[in-house]
Amino acid sequence: MIPQLALYACILVILCLFLQDTRHRKGISAALWLVVAWVAILASRPVSAWLGMGGGNEVIGNESEGNSIDRNVFLFLMVAGLFILKKRKVRWRALILSNRWLFLFYLFFGFSMLWSDYPFVALKRWFKDFGNVVMVLVILTEEDPIKAVCAVFVRCAYVLIPLSVLFIKFFPDLGISYGRWIGQPVYRGVTEGKNLLGATVLVLTLFLVSDLIQILNNRSSAGRKTEIFNHLLLLVMAMWLLRMANSATSLACAVLGSFGLVALTLPFVRNRLKNLVAYSVLGALLLLVLSTVVDLGAHAAGLLGRDSTLTGRNEIWKAVLAEKTNPLIGTGFYSFWLGGRSEKLSEKNHYHFQLNQAHNGYLEMYLNGGAIGVCLLIGMLVAVGKSIKQQLLVDTNWAGLRLIFWLIVIMHNWSEATFCRASPLWFVLLVVIVQYPRSMRAEAKSTNTSGVPDNDRPTSKPRFGWDKYYGSAFDVHRSGRHLVVSRACC
Repeated sequence: MIPQLALYACILVILCLFLQDTRHRKGISAALWLVVAWVAILASRPVSAWLGMGGGNEVIGNESEGNSIDRNVFLFLMVAGLFILKKRKVRWRALILSNRWLFLFYLFFGFSMLWSDYPFVALKRWFKDFGNVVMVLVILTEEDPIKAVCAVFVRCAYVLIPLSVLFIKFFPDLGISYGRWIGQPVYRGVTEGKNLLGATVLVLTLFLVSDLIQILNNRSSAGRKTEIFNHLLLLVMAMWLLRMANSATSLACAVLGSFGLVALTLPFVRNRLKNLVAYSVLGALLLLVLSTVVDLGAHAAGLLGRDSTLTGRNEIWKAVLAEKTNPLIGTGFYSFWLGGRSEKLSEKNHYHFQLNQAHNGYLEMYLNGGAIGVCLLIGMLVAVGKSIKQQLLVDTNWAGLRLIFWLIVIMHNWSEATFCRASPLWFVLLVVIVQYPRSMRAEAKSTNTSGVPDNDRPTSKPRFGWDKYYGSAFDVHRSGRHLVVSRACC
């Protein structure tokens, strides 16, 4: 009877969290629930797995067919998202011009189905992955995109964190699995594996910390003490889940990211934001010099409870590089592990688990997209870094959150592969990458119903060269005789 009582108590806690959230989180539309559903599925299990009708790992041997339930759910959410974007009058041409690297990246991998051994599977996976961009745009077209993105992930945290604790503690058949050969318990919570649980809790932890900082700064909000207690309780649960998942990479990134978010609130750090890039380059050079003198990798792995080979990842990297792939264009979008290669490499190298990723996002990108795919990825990440640098000087809160996730995803992909994967880390990176200028949102509403003369209405495009100073994060335009600076994107 205790598991049933725990289930009822968990459901009651989740309902109370949502009730309080809807009362105090104003200014966001009901359309965000579509995004919450999309992210919750990415961060946990496919719908078919929740319904006990296959899905997830059971589909690995049937790549050509997939699962119709999951396909239809994602298709419905994506179509609904496109309908919302149409109502919000998104100008796709201007959007593509504002995100050249991102759309070049997707264009290249869209063509990659031509040389994939499984073109139809590659096309379906590419189409599903592009659905992430649609959902990100639903967030960014909200009236307050910053509040909207926090609402999406905090609401996911209200469900996924308590349920993961519930599954592990009271429903082990759902929350714990066992190794295929050695029978070691694997704590997975609401997800399908410990690494996905680690990635999910990592993302949710950082958004909870960010939201908690905003609550602490807003001393006049009603129910502030209750919100603080709720967030702290969820953070305690999240730390316990990271420990149980035994995902050292996610745990280290969660701790470093949380410290980074707190540090960005300190005047000492804020006063030195303009030198942040110089500090980063200096730190990288220092690490490079030290790595030639001291085996930093072995020491860091030891601190995280891992061996110097990052739990066999060096052997995995050698094994996948030994496979024959096109060094220029790769095997096609998300195609490297198709056709029995996963089973072959697992048996050949005597792994006690099903190997289905290279455990390095950059290596995985090379296997699927070759040198061109890696260059497009790096170009996209560098462009985002420049955008964040510009925005840091004028909008520290959102730019700081973007900076932390940008760095965390770059680091996390050194030992895990999450680029172009059904993972909350890839989704949040797209949130950081996509630029949606506020001028587009203003133009979508530019029906002259407010009685403002046309001459006083702000223009959609800066014409004074001020955008070079403020960066792409802000719009600068004329309104009458005044120069107006407004947040252009999030």
